[in-house]
Amino acid sequence: MARKKKVDQQELMQVTEELLLKIGYERLNFKLIATQLFVGRSTIYEYYSNKEELVSEYMLKLMNQVLERVDQIEEGESVDPLTNLRKVLSVLLDYNHVHLITEITPVLDRTSPIVDQKLVKLAELEQKLFTFIHTQFQIAEQLGVLRQDVQVQIKTNFLYQLIKLKKEENIEREEWADVLFSLLINGLKK
Repeated sequence: MARKKKVDQQELMQVTEELLLKIGYERLNFKLIATQLFVGRSTIYEYYSNKEELVSEYMLKLMNQVLERVDQIEEGESVDPLTNLRKVLSVLLDYNHVHLITEITPVLDRTSPIVDQKLVKLAELEQKLFTFIHTQFQIAEQLGVLRQDVQVQIKTNFLYQLIKLKKEENIEREEWADVLFSLLINGLKK
């Protein structure tokens, strides 16, 4: 009797991400994932009971990766909030598919305690990210380097939404980050 092939968790998450980006959450299923991994569907079911458990695990891992990078900014020596905001934007651009979390979370079936637990943790991590960004904007306002007539929450949301903009093909990622940050901080005025 042949042994069942084991699935590498990192590879499973990678395939899940690729399919989510290519076909979306609604069309994602274990058969497609199994085909990509050259295993049977039953092998995927050994790890996850349903699509919601898999996707919520993927989203949790993604947000953890983002926050690991943001924590490095926090631990860094820069106390300049604009420098920190620019670094956060760079991290978000590296993980520009993180917006999937905000799009998928509302449609996940939370009846499973496992899924619900992961989504609660995900919300905590997302709040940590927004709190860091929010705090950097507040500090910048207090230092007088940013206008105060726009609510900090709007600035925070605006920065987060920048990652959804499609990057021009002929612009390198760091240059793209500079352009977006300049637009965020300086606007479009000459």
